[in-house]
Amino acid sequence: MDKNNFVIFKEIEKQFIEIEDNYIEKIKYTREMCSRQIISKGIMFNVYPFEAQRHGWKVSGKKISKVIMKDNCYIYYFDDKNKIRLVENVSEFLGKIHYFVLYDYKENGVYSCRCISDKLISMSFAKFVDGICVEKYTVGHEKWNLEKYIYKDGKLMCIDIFQIYNNIEMKLKEVHKFYYNINGKLELIQRKCPNGYSENLFSDKRLQYKKIEKNMEADLQGIIDLFTCNQSGMEMSAIGFRLWIDDINPMIQINFETSIHIPDLLSEWKFSDFGIIHVADVPIDEKQQKKIKIILIKTIVKFIENNVLCCKVKLIENDDINIIENSAELKKYLTGVDRYFI
Repeated sequence: MDKNNFVIFKEIEKQFIEIEDNYIEKIKYTREMCSRQIISKGIMFNVYPFEAQRHGWKVSGKKISKVIMKDNCYIYYFDDKNKIRLVENVSEFLGKIHYFVLYDYKENGVYSCRCISDKLISMSFAKFVDGICVEKYTVGHEKWNLEKYIYKDGKLMCIDIFQIYNNIEMKLKEVHKFYYNINGKLELIQRKCPNGYSENLFSDKRLQYKKIEKNMEADLQGIIDLFTCNQSGMEMSAIGFRLWIDDINPMIQINFETSIHIPDLLSEWKFSDFGIIHVADVPIDEKQQKKIKIILIKTIVKFIENNVLCCKVKLIENDDINIIENSAELKKYLTGVDRYFI
């Protein structure tokens, strides 16, 4: 790492330490000094290039009149120069605002602080040249990152992301590549790592639900057949589905239990994480996640009605949240087979 980069990192680190004890007061002050605010359902704005899309989110939020306790509710605060100074994100689970980003604009760039609930997570400085972001320095607890933005014909083509070790050694961590359609609209963001691993962070393409349904049926049948073949003589007492569909690469984990005493946690089942059904190779939004859940439930019901499955069924989302128990809308698809679901 060269000397200039080191000096910038040390200056950000100094400010990070200084603000760590009083950032709550800074948030309050920013709220008071701003001249207007916009409340939205979904993300409406980026301060840095494709910031939301790089996390798999679409910038398609809609303005609403009041705060709703949903994870995708945002409050944007603007100063008298119409610049975003504070973004607040509401947590449906916690029932309060839990995520903050503070912005401070300078002649040569933008400082930002990210906070979750009562903890300052990181501080960044994005360097701008002629109105274009060219570098972004981020300091967190014992971690430094440097992002270098590379453009061609005015379009952002890739971001090289470096991890700084021991405040000295700089190694390439990953690259974010940007792809556009013939009209110049962003179509895909792909993350690539030095070890060859890659994944899509964002895609503007529509999901083909009929194809997803067809593949899901085939994949589930294949996993059940594999279990039956490998565990001949052992009767399946339950099948568990853990959905990770709000992840960057949405998938469904399949678990099996053979004991008559079925543990509450899928992780404690005898054949936990037996197989994986890949749903899509791109992140999916809230509406798409709901459609995927309906497709999965319809597939399971079809397997029960065709006597492919004759055991108990458990549907879990992420950290052991029961999908059926928490949705009256999804329960209507279980008519006639609800006794199988636990």
